[in-house]
Amino acid sequence: MTNRLQQACDAFNAKYPVGTPVYLLKDNGDVVETATRSAAQILSGHSAVIWLEDVSGCYLLERVRPIPLPTSSVIAAFEKAYPHLYWHVAKGKITAGEPLYGAIITTIDGTEIGHGESAESAEAAFAAAIASAGLDLRP
Repeated sequence: MTNRLQQACDAFNAKYPVGTPVYLLKDNGDVVETATRSAAQILSGHSAVIWLEDVSGCYLLERVRPIPLPTSSVIAAFEKAYPHLYWHVAKGKITAGEPLYGAIITTIDGTEIGHGESAESAEAAFAAAIASAGLDLRP
């Protein structure tokens, strides 16, 4: 069970850096917009949880859904938070009909500090690169 929970946390954290805007399904059934303020983690060996901005306590990871942002919003947030870093996003393919998006983040001298790939979107690849670099998009 712990292995499955860790896999869920690892998958979420690889795709969504701290500061990612999310929808939260609260205990009373309300859905609110917030943002992550921690990485997903296992609580007491039995639950995958995450802490959120302006929300008391933690919530089960399964109650959180990332809010899709236009790529330009992610880029704008990144540029504001890290004006000294550079990014590259590209689309390619492994075989015909299989798109693959990739992203890297580098320092001014070209040293790679994070990278990500996704078969879903350029945005997901960029988010994975941000997470891989250990960066945070919170203001």
